[in-house]
Amino acid sequence: MTKMLRLVFAFALIVAGFAAMAAETKPFAREDLASEAVRLAETLRKETIKIGARVAGKNNDQLLKAAATLTTASKFKDAAEQIGAAIAAAPKDPAPWLAYAHLAQAADDAKADGRYDIMSRASTAAYAAYENAKGPALQAEALAALGNLEARNESWRIALDAYHASLDRKDDADVRATYEDLREKHGFRILDYK
Repeated sequence: MTKMLRLVFAFALIVAGFAAMAAETKPFAREDLASEAVRLAETLRKETIKIGARVAGKNNDQLLKAAATLTTASKFKDAAEQIGAAIAAAPKDPAPWLAYAHLAQAADDAKADGRYDIMSRASTAAYAAYENAKGPALQAEALAALGNLEARNESWRIALDAYHASLDRKDDADVRATYEDLREKHGFRILDYK
């Protein structure tokens, strides 16, 4: 009888394990961005070591506040270093990843010098924020940021998919309007047939 109980218990553990993995699976998946996020986290860790004196003794909240101040002063490269240090310190925290994505949008809007370096990492940062976010609101925000960044790069399919996934997580009127406009202009549709 105990052997049968052990088998039932083992089966229950296996089923629970698969259920937990399924619960953690997110509906929007991009293997390329997921791999790039791992590489970017390592790159940022190495970069943080090089600038250690400028970020020494600061916790993540202080780093993100410093980055916000630098962003307001249009010092986007310095802000990126502060956010990069926050990511290096806590790569599973979605907040610094999302801050990096928002920084890239601000740098691009300001047409700042060096914005291309920041923008080249921004979509990866937005995706990493989404991957690490726990609640639907934060996941939706990260996906909307990803959609915005991919639209700026004219990667229409990824942008549309990210916006759609964002709306699935949390319906937002502004995101919906952006998604509908983008879908109308760049979505696949049949205009005529013969």
